Amino acid sequence: SKSSPRASRRLSLPDSPSLSPRPPRPAAKKNSDDDEPEEFRSHFTMQECDGLTRGDKFDHRDKFGRVFPAQVADRKNRTNIHVHYEGWEDKWNIWSDYATELWRFGKYGAISKRARHRFKDLGVGDFIDVNPVYSDTPGWKIAEIKQIDQSSGQVQVSFECRDNKERVYWVHL
Repeated sequence: SKSSPRASRRLSLPDSPSLSPRPPRPAAKKNSDDDEPEEFRSHFTMQECDGLTRGDKFDHRDKFGRVFPAQVADRKNRTNIHVHYEGWEDKWNIWSDYATELWRFGKYGAISKRARHRFKDLGVGDFIDVNPVYSDTPGWKIAEIKQIDQSSGQVQVSFECRDNKERVYWVHL
């Protein structure tokens, strides 16, 4: 890992053991249809995915953890969805089976268009604790911020694994 003038800065994401107590969470937004607060959920339920039809929009997480706005291009075998990423050519379309990859499907814009709402002072070269649960190397790691997507609040980080190889993954701040 290369050192930089900012290399000594490190901040832990919530749920990390090295983070001091969290401030209270702001109240959840109210739905217009009822009085119940709308809770943030990182992915759809099986029933929500069952209801997706051609042309429906949703968020989809790629194999590097980055979440993109997407659309159902086609379906087969009940749970297999042909994913088209908005703004990308069809050659980047992929098949994704929500029966085995439910964590990749989410409410449209919930992450792909969600603004950065915490840790706004962090920048490229800073270090954070991450737990890339949906990767081949889950578990808490110290990671360096390599890139920031200003439109979604997602950051690309790199970290070293047990095999001494560097991995790149995307997380939302």
